[in-house]
Formats: sequence, C-alpha cells, structure tokens
Amino acid sequence: MMSIPKKAHLVWNHKNVINSNHPLITNGLHKLISLNPDWDVTIYTPDEIENNLKQALSKEDYELIKNRHFVSKIDLWRLFKLYLEGGFYLDLDRPYNIPLSEVIDENITWVCPTSKDYDITCDFLLSAPNNPVFLTGIEMYLSRLKEGHTGQYFLGPQTYMHAVTYNLLGEIVNTNPGADTMDRIRNKISELPFAKTYREIPPNDTIVYKGDIGDELEVQKRDFYAKEGVKHWTGEW
Repeated sequence: MMSIPKKAHLVWNHKNVINSNHPLITNGLHKLISLNPDWDVTIYTPDEIENNLKQALSKEDYELIKNRHFVSKIDLWRLFKLYLEGGFYLDLDRPYNIPLSEVIDENITWVCPTSKDYDITCDFLLSAPNNPVFLTGIEMYLSRLKEGHTGQYFLGPQTYMHAVTYNLLGEIVNTNPGADTMDRIRNKISELPFAKTYREIPPNDTIVYKGDIGDELEVQKRDFYAKEGVKHWTGEW
C-alpha cells in the first residue's frame, strides 16, 4: 500500500462545529487540528456523505442504504473513504491529545487498535488507501443488507471486526471473544511490518488520548448532543 495521506475525515451535521467552544470540541477536534498542523482536517455533512455514497455505490446497492439511520450510512461511508482515499477517521466525540506523528511510525500504513479485549476499535480508522480490510468490510456490509440484516451494531462494529479478523486470521471472530483470542489478533497485527495496534482502555487510555476525563466525557457528550439537537444512535439520549 501507499503511505498514509495526511487527511482527517470527521462527520457532523454542520461544518461550523469547528468553531464551537464546547468542552467536547475543545478537548477533541480543536486539539486534533492544533497538534497536527500539517494535516488537512475536513468535517463532512450528511448531504456530503449521501452524495459520496450515491457516487460510490451502484443504484441497487444505494437503494439498500438510502433509508437507513444516518449512523449506519457513516459506518459504510467511512469504509469507502478509507479504502478509496486513506487517511484518518475519528468520531467527533472522542477526546484527543496525542499527535499523529507519535502514532504513525516509519513504514506504518495501517494502525488498528482494539477496545480492551472486547472488539476492534471502529471509531478510529487510520490507513493508506487500498487496504483490503476495508474492501472486505464494504462487501460484507452490503451482503448483509441484501440478506435482510438490520441491526446497527451488527452491521457496523461487528461487521468491521469480522472484516479485520477474516483478513488477519482467515476466520470470522465475533466481539468479546476473550483475552486470549484478542491477544492473538493483536499479535497478528504486530507481526505485520506495515501495521501496529494498541489495547485501548477508553476513555482515559486510547491510542490518541491519555488523561483523566473519566465519567466527565459522558456528561460532555450528552450535553453537546442536546445543545446540537442530535439524538444519540442508541436512542437512549
């Protein structure tokens, strides 16, 4: 694969979020920008994501996704974005304080952290373009839509973990497989000369954040979403 392009892809309802002074944004997006001045950071809106999917998908496949929840569209869109363009995807509500120059070592073209020993982190994607993991994820996602699957978690995080483990191990591993299996997955990633991994323990210890934000992050998320008039994908708040 080629090198990782210095392009960061984030998503929100409007681009003016970059000017927000809410703690969730000052602890995340603003630090991402300030700590990576040589990276091009773009906020993509729902209309842009919709247009990207229309362009990337066949008419038949677009019909499968067009009436899905917006979060489901993001799950598929980010796989396309990373496969076609490469770069960095991060959920807007993740805290951030570590420069990407400290994350991407020389000759690394794919960074794939895990969330504890539960699953593959899917709200952080960092890769050069043409990574076969993302192509597998796209194919699995569309195939599962055609089969009638509707579960948002299954189609998003679970399918991404299936794509990663199928490419790494030649088998599909479900979430929460146990510490031994997750160690095997991380060891397999570490053996690849172009890849690295990290065992995240969110929210205080992730590959791009070290701190003591703890329960405050949940408070910030709920407050920010409420002020922005956005419903969390779980429907709980």
